[in-house]
Amino acid sequence: TEAAPMEIDAEVPAPRTAPVTLEAGEMVNDRYRVEEGPLGEPTGEAEVFRCTDSHTADIVALKFYRTSIRPKDSILESLINVQHPDVVTLRDYGTWAGRFYEIMDFCEGGNLMDHMPFDEDALKQIVREVVAGLQYLHSQGIVHRDIKPNNLFFRHSERRDVVIGDFGVSSFLENPDRVRKTSTGGFFTLDYAAPELIDGKEVSPKTDYYGLGITLLHLMTGVSPFAGMDTNAVLGCHFRSKVPRPQGISKEFAGLINGLLRLRPVNRWGYRQVMS
Repeated sequence: TEAAPMEIDAEVPAPRTAPVTLEAGEMVNDRYRVEEGPLGEPTGEAEVFRCTDSHTADIVALKFYRTSIRPKDSILESLINVQHPDVVTLRDYGTWAGRFYEIMDFCEGGNLMDHMPFDEDALKQIVREVVAGLQYLHSQGIVHRDIKPNNLFFRHSERRDVVIGDFGVSSFLENPDRVRKTSTGGFFTLDYAAPELIDGKEVSPKTDYYGLGITLLHLMTGVSPFAGMDTNAVLGCHFRSKVPRPQGISKEFAGLINGLLRLRPVNRWGYRQVMS
C-alpha cells in the first residue's frame, strides 16, 4: 500500500553512468568517508550510509538518492543547519557521482520500527517529543507529510531522544496557518496518509497529526492497522473514519487516537489538544 516516496525534480539530469552504491572507504566530495552501509531495508528512493566527516570527526548519516531524484530546494534551504532537539539536523547536501546526497545527524538507536511494539507509557514520551518536533517544523512553515515509524528515530542507542527525520516529501507553506493545494499529492505512504491529502491533495499541519495517529497504532501493536488489506480497503478505512483499533487500549489512549484520526482537519487534534 506504499505509494512513491519522493518528489522528483525534473531539472536534475540523469547521468550516463553512476555507481550502483558506495563502497566502504570511499570519500564522498573529498570529505565524508563511508564506514558502513547501505543501512536498513532498501527503498526505491535512496540508500543510507554511516560515514565519518573528515573535517569534524563526527559520525554522520549520508543519504544517497537514486538517479534524478532529490528533495525540493525550498525544503533543503529551510532545513539546512536547523537545530532542534526533536528534529534530525540536515548538515550538508550536494551531488556526487551524478547523484544527490544529504548529510544528516546519525541516529545510533535506529528507527522506531526496529524496536516495536511499545507500551502506552513509552508511547506517551514518544508523543511528547514528536509533537514538539512537529510544532517547531510547522512554525517554520514545513509540513512533513510522511510521519510513520521508520521516519522517527532514536538519537541514542539506549532508545532515548526521539527525533523526526526524512523530509523527502515535505511541503513548504509560506504561511504556516494556511492549507496548500499541491500538485504532488500522490507522493505519500498510503497507510499513514490523511484523507484530505489522498483526495483533495491538500497539505496543512493537521496532515501530520493524522499520520501520527496511525503511527501510534502501528508502534503499539507492531503491525500496520491495515495489515493484510488491499488498497481499496485501506482507502475505505481512511475515508469512512474506520481505521481499525486494537483491543485492550486504555480510555486515555483511545481518546488520543480518536482525536488524531478525525476525518475533517478542522476538527482534528493538534499540538495543544495532544499535549493537554
